[in-house]
Amino acid sequence: MEENLAQLSADSRQNLLALRQDEAEVVLGQALQRLEYGHDLAGAQRLYAMAATLLQDLEGPGLLDLRQALLQENRALQALGPDPRQVQAKALDDVLTTLLSLQHHASPRAPEQLQWWQRLLSPLVEIHASDASVLLADAQRVHALDALQLEASLARAALERGDQQGWARALQRINDWVVRLWPQSPARERQRQALETLAQSPLSLNPAELGSTLRQMRQLRQGSTAE
Repeated sequence: MEENLAQLSADSRQNLLALRQDEAEVVLGQALQRLEYGHDLAGAQRLYAMAATLLQDLEGPGLLDLRQALLQENRALQALGPDPRQVQAKALDDVLTTLLSLQHHASPRAPEQLQWWQRLLSPLVEIHASDASVLLADAQRVHALDALQLEASLARAALERGDQQGWARALQRINDWVVRLWPQSPARERQRQALETLAQSPLSLNPAELGSTLRQMRQLRQGSTAE
């Protein structure tokens, strides 16, 4: 009888261990999906804490290594800053707001900046900066600004999807419109540089450490199944 009870107790512990490991594996998988597809950092952190609770009191081969790996992942998760997609969406809005506040006519050059022949001809002809020829006429600006806003919407959609190439292409098209809509100026060039920086910024929130515990759990399961 005692041997039967001891065997039953051992089987119960083994079943509890397997059940808790299964639950923790499911929870960790959900955490990674929330982070990758839903950009839900807070939700992923809650699920990682739940997985740690499931594993904290269990004993068995490999569980100490699992808890240590999970602790490292938790630290990496807690160290993450805000979602880069949210940061870059705000930066894009700031660039567009600044651009729309810029003067869209090329400013005439001051008389002292003109060459002698330009000063001689200035009473007879209107002199513009050389890059003014690329600017759109006022009648075309409305349609061009609509196109700019459309490209901004496409950029935001690519950002939400995590589509790095689509994001970079949309920002390049925005940059092309900027040249047509605003004359050359230091303020315009700062916004163009900001767009180029955004296009090269990574969209991923996942640090390299994430997923290591889940991989170890699956390897542990495969090892126990092979036995």
